[in-house]
Formats: sequence, C-alpha cells, structure tokens
Amino acid sequence: MKAFKQTLWIALLPLALGACSEPSATKEPSAQEEPSAQEQPSAQTQSAPQQQQNTQPAVSSETPNSAEALPVGDSSRTSLDWNGSYEGVVPCASCEGINTRLVLNSDGTYLLETQYLGEQEAGAEPKVFEERGSFSWNASGGAIQLESGAWYQVGENQLFMLDRDGKRITGALADHYRLGKQL
Repeated sequence: MKAFKQTLWIALLPLALGACSEPSATKEPSAQEEPSAQEQPSAQTQSAPQQQQNTQPAVSSETPNSAEALPVGDSSRTSLDWNGSYEGVVPCASCEGINTRLVLNSDGTYLLETQYLGEQEAGAEPKVFEERGSFSWNASGGAIQLESGAWYQVGENQLFMLDRDGKRITGALADHYRLGKQL
C-alpha cells in the first residue's frame, strides 16, 4: 500500500506542478511574442533615424503649434457657438459688484469691459475699464485664458470665471461667477 501511495504521488506530482506552472505557460506565448515585437522595433530603430531626418522638417513646418491645434473629440471649442458677448455682475469685496462684459471673437481676440458698481460719485456713471487682447484655449478645449491671466470655462451660452489655477470657484457665491451670453 505504501508503494502504491508513492507511485500515485509520483504520477500526480507532474500534474500538480503542471497546474502551478500553467499561468507561466500562458505567459510564455506572449513572452515569445515580445521578443519578435522587440526585434521589429530594433529593425525599425535602425531605419528610424533616416526616416526622422527625412520627415522632421516637414512635420515641424506643417504641424500647428499646441495653442492652435484643435483638441481631439468634442469640446467647448469645437462643439459650441462660443464667440459672442457675455455679461454679468460678479462679486466684489469692496463694492456692490463688478459689471462685466466679455466679447470673444472667432479670431481669438477679446474685449473685456468692467465697471465697479457703487464707487462712482453721486449721479455719475461708473467708469468703464477696457482690456483688449487675445485669448488661448487650454489643452482640452474647455476653458480659455485671457492675456491678463484670467480663466473662463466655456459652457453652453455661458462662461464661468475660474480661479488663478484654472479651477471652478466654489463656495456660497460660486453661482455669481457666471457670465451669460447675450443672444
């Protein structure tokens, strides 16, 4: 009986070891594929410097810079009718509010007009401050940055003022940092 148990263990041991090594056996084909995949890049690597030398000037002269390149897929920049005039009164720490008008032009330029409400002399109209310049889109095409550094998230018929880091303003007055599009 003892000899039978030993024979049985010897017979079953390869099966048990085979079962334990099965995951590595499934990895072996991919490991075998990897060297062939690695061999291909090494063959391509030898010809790649020649290709790069031939194609680099064409790519660099024909590829627009990142500020002008459109993001892939749908974004505010590509999917919305974002150009136009946006207006609203945003909170002000030292006045009644800042009447803000931002005009975005399709050529990438803007006009920003601001009026500090409640700071004018009695009966006088608040002074209008004007800023003109160009704006740039972030990489995802969802927000713009003015030359002054101000950020705005572009939404459907509205702009949301963002903080200095380009993040949405939070807190009790968050809803007041919105400019509506004048249709």
